[in-house]
Amino acid sequence: MDTLPLDVWHHIFFFACADGGHTGARLARTSRAFLSSSATYRFHSVELHGVGQLRRFLSAYDTALATASVSSAPTDPPRVRHLTFAFLPPKVDMIILDGPIHFRDFHSWQQAKIVWNTEFVSGVARLFALVASHLVTLTVLQSPDVPLPFVSCGQPFPALRSLTLVTDDSFLVHAPSKGRPWMEPTDSSHFGAGAPPTCTELVAAPPFPALEELHLADGKWQHTLPLWAAAAPRVAQLRITGVDEESVAALRDLLRTAPPDFKFGALRGVVLHPKFDADAAKAQGENENMMVALQDIRVRRLALSLEIGRVLEPEGLAYDLKRRKWTVGPFAE
Repeated sequence: MDTLPLDVWHHIFFFACADGGHTGARLARTSRAFLSSSATYRFHSVELHGVGQLRRFLSAYDTALATASVSSAPTDPPRVRHLTFAFLPPKVDMIILDGPIHFRDFHSWQQAKIVWNTEFVSGVARLFALVASHLVTLTVLQSPDVPLPFVSCGQPFPALRSLTLVTDDSFLVHAPSKGRPWMEPTDSSHFGAGAPPTCTELVAAPPFPALEELHLADGKWQHTLPLWAAAAPRVAQLRITGVDEESVAALRDLLRTAPPDFKFGALRGVVLHPKFDADAAKAQGENENMMVALQDIRVRRLALSLEIGRVLEPEGLAYDLKRRKWTVGPFAE
């Protein structure tokens, strides 16, 4: 610690604190010197698994911000640059409905999910208020068994460049036509989030004005692609992993018929990975329909780079938190 200049340590901390918060927490417990010098980077990369952990993180982050503001030595406040929500079993702190259940059990689960949703919306809204101005990447991993409620962004994310959403995007955009899982409770106020913005409202005040990379994986996106075109007008790279023909048709129709403000005007490249289907004949028919739709897109958007990736086998998608990148494979030719 005494042999290297502080500027060099700051470079080390910048690259080391990229594992969801584990390294930052360990550095803070190493010594007072490391606690002080690494404070700015402690929350550089954060991974959260549930509402309880979110609540504890907010408490720790508030304390760190307060400490930085009253420190005798001037220091930059800690910033969250890379945020991952990994609300997946078995770590997520919400009961999973599994197997045959009695009506009383289902009613109890719904009451617990209402409380969980309300706490989630309140906690994430508070978190967004703290990190929106400097967040660079956001990844949301969720399970169909634990649908995430809609959360109003409240303010734009001017620094966000990359966004990845797995399974669903109702956490950030809301399309009434999309519907929700049958077991998910409803709430007229969206559990405190308020009314979701319409397409026109998103165009007037896009929450992701600088977003360049949008990755949608393992879900159905045909109802919300127009909302993303409005919410993120500068998206240049769109990747859809596990895409189906409905989503490709929706993308074609969006680029063909939508008004200029609703059709990904800055889009330069699209990469589509068709989803695996054990029924070879069905898969071939869907792929042929997708190719027809893609050909139509090519004709209308000559400058657009379109790529069909390899078909992903089940369990072929993985997220590398340290590198903050998705990896795909193994593949089926």
